[in-house]
Parts: sequence; C-alpha cells; structure tokens
Amino acid sequence: MTTQTRCALVTGAISSIGQATAELLATTQASTASARRRTAPRRRSTRCTQAQGPFLLPGRLAPAMAARNWERVVNVTRMIAYLGMADAALYGSSKTALQLLTQAWAAEYGPSGVNVNSVAPSLIRTPGTAPMADAVEQIGETVPAGRVGTPDEVAAAVAYLVSEQAAYVNGTTLAVDGGRVAV
Repeated sequence: MTTQTRCALVTGAISSIGQATAELLATTQASTASARRRTAPRRRSTRCTQAQGPFLLPGRLAPAMAARNWERVVNVTRMIAYLGMADAALYGSSKTALQLLTQAWAAEYGPSGVNVNSVAPSLIRTPGTAPMADAVEQIGETVPAGRVGTPDEVAAAVAYLVSEQAAYVNGTTLAVDGGRVAV
C-alpha cells in the first residue's frame, strides 16, 4: 500500500449519500473536499446537474489527473438508468448519459492511470425518500436483500472504487441495489 497523499472531491456532499461518502473518505484519505450545488429550476437542474456537471468538472481536472498517473473518478448514477419508469424519462435518461460518460472517460483517460467508474444505488433511505417511507419500505421488501439500502452502503462502494484494491476496475457501474437489477 502506498503512502502517497490522496485527495477526494465529493460533489453533492450536502445530501445523505454525498455526506456519508465524504465522511467515510475523510477517514481513509489524507484530505477530502466537498462541493455543493445551488438549486436551479427542476427541469434544467436535472439535465445540467446529472449530465453536464459530471462532464464539465472532470473535464477541467482530467489533464492534471492524468499527469499524476493515478486518479479515480466515481460518478453516481441510479438503477433507473437500467429500468424504464413512468414519469422518469428526464431523470432516467440523465443517469443513462452519465453511465455512458463513465465508460467513455474510462477508455479516454484509463491509459493515463485515471480510472472512471460509477455506482448505481437503488432505493436508499434518505430524507428525500422520507415522505414516501411506506412505499419505499414495500419496494425494499421486493428486492433479494429484502430491505432498502443506506447512504453508508453506497459510500462503502465508492470507497472501494477509489481504493488501490480496485486498481484494475475501470469503466464499470457497480450496482448498490440489494440485487434489484438482478431480478
């Protein structure tokens, strides 16, 4: 294991999953920076934040990342990128675009030592899902794990993908869904 200083930039750290990820990485990384976003009108926010944001930020950082010859990018998609759902076309397509971006950047930056992966959480118990807690719990009972996931479980998947143990993992999406996409 190397003693080289590592830095993690966690976007969305104001939310449950982002906050859990920033806290976990802070215990395993030398330094962790958090980025928060402003609220924009819903339709524009979804398109810009889910697809353009991850495109623009690493695009600005990629040259320096490649020069260090060891970097990690982990995007957060969702299981909705795999499943068609009513009233979710905009959000689902933005997450599908993010998965394709993950694969394209893995091919583009992988030769320079930059691994690009993503995690795809299913239903996760957060303040955002609290208003529909009963429905969320019912859906959770239908997945092989028999329950809803937690932000800490998503954070653990991200921590693995940024670790040296995942050095040969590049261009993949790790489902953190209790087996939801398997059934």
